[in-house]
Amino acid sequence: LERVSIALSERERNESALGSSLSTETESKKKFQQYWKEKQAENKELVEKVALLEKRQAELEMEKGQKESDCSVEVEKRKLADIRYEEGLQELEKATQVQDEMRAQLAEKDAEKADLETRIAELENEARGAEAERVALVAEKEEIEAQRESLEKKA
Repeated sequence: LERVSIALSERERNESALGSSLSTETESKKKFQQYWKEKQAENKELVEKVALLEKRQAELEMEKGQKESDCSVEVEKRKLADIRYEEGLQELEKATQVQDEMRAQLAEKDAEKADLETRIAELENEARGAEAERVALVAEKEEIEAQRESLEKKA
């Protein structure tokens, strides 16, 4: 009886230890499951954050591409503007040359005009001198005729 009692008490102790061990294992399992759920929730949050970051990175890449495209368009516009500016300068130089040539021709024409006006003035002076000489000669002729008539009357 004593042996049975000892065996029973030992069995109770073993069962108690086993129960304690089982409850510790169950508790550990529950703690691990809780930890695992928390880690899965954290992982889910991280995955969502990564997805948002990837989406934002894609948006930034698109914006960067658009800006690069806009910049290249702006560069092309500036190149065209520079080309037009250079063409405008060349046209302006040609126009300036044409103006200079026309001014030179006008200066030549003005010089010719001044020479002609001088020649006209000289000819007018000569004409006045010739007219004065003609008038003097006509007066001399009339005087000679008057003298001749006077001599004819005396004769």
